[in-house]
Amino acid sequence: MAKEDNFVGIQIGAISFIDEGLTKVFDTIQEKAGANAIFVSALSWSRGNAGRPDPSWGYADHGVAKEDHLIGGAFFNPNPEYYKNTFLREFKAPDKLYEGFDALGDVAPEAHKRDVKLYAYYCETAHKEPRVPVINFPQIAEVDAYGRKATRPCLLNPDYRSWTFSIFEDMIRSYDMDGILWGIER
Repeated sequence: MAKEDNFVGIQIGAISFIDEGLTKVFDTIQEKAGANAIFVSALSWSRGNAGRPDPSWGYADHGVAKEDHLIGGAFFNPNPEYYKNTFLREFKAPDKLYEGFDALGDVAPEAHKRDVKLYAYYCETAHKEPRVPVINFPQIAEVDAYGRKATRPCLLNPDYRSWTFSIFEDMIRSYDMDGILWGIER
């Protein structure tokens, strides 16, 4: 396989584009990593893949060395048309840092200009205590053998499945991208 045929992808949070700008981020991933594909964290409640690191983890040698207090949600602009048959409709990230930024719409033109494949990354968090500020989210939570509600959604819940498929359809139909990576880390 020729080098130009290799798939070299990198996962990246929307915060990197906000902190450092599209040009600098793309220059870095192409020059230092030789990446020809990016997986942009488009929907997440996990600091580990969407926001800046927890201050106790230390900061990278680039970007902003400041806590972002990530709440999470969609870092793209959900099209309400795709969610009218779900009861989980309001999940745009309320974080002030992400206001006015569309992790898929704003990144796509630069990715295509540079021949970098763009994939939306939806990380269903593995955290035991995710902060999910979505109205009705507790209704789709797992229930353990003792009848206690968990903090993660139940993969078998039909409403959760409908919402997940609505997200995928919205992303695929609304954005010029190459695919989706669903990170279900359980």
